[in-house]
Amino acid sequence: MHHVSFWYFRLLVIAATVTYVLAVLCYTCIGDGCGDPFDESQAKQQSCNGSCLKEIKNDHVQRHCMESFGFPFDDECIIKVGGTETCFCSTDLCNGSDKRNISLISVIMSFLAFVWLK
Repeated sequence: MHHVSFWYFRLLVIAATVTYVLAVLCYTCIGDGCGDPFDESQAKQQSCNGSCLKEIKNDHVQRHCMESFGFPFDDECIIKVGGTETCFCSTDLCNGSDKRNISLISVIMSFLAFVWLK
């Protein structure tokens, strides 16, 4: 019976890790303070089950969340017809700058899950 409860514990850790990794924290803002250089104090933070976005059109910047609805977006920038540049990213607060960040908590949770699965 002890062996079965150990497997349930492993399953719980994996489920918690997957659930946490799927949620990403994004900046949300439109207007003053939202452009580059970015003033983080002018933006709100929103938990998102998808990707963070940064959209630029005619020097106007918007930062927000894009729900994935089960279809993840690649970390990339695309330029749409009309000149709007849209950048998708999938780590915490990654839409705050042009730099890509790795979420430390995601790395730690993944490492712990790997160690417990050995």
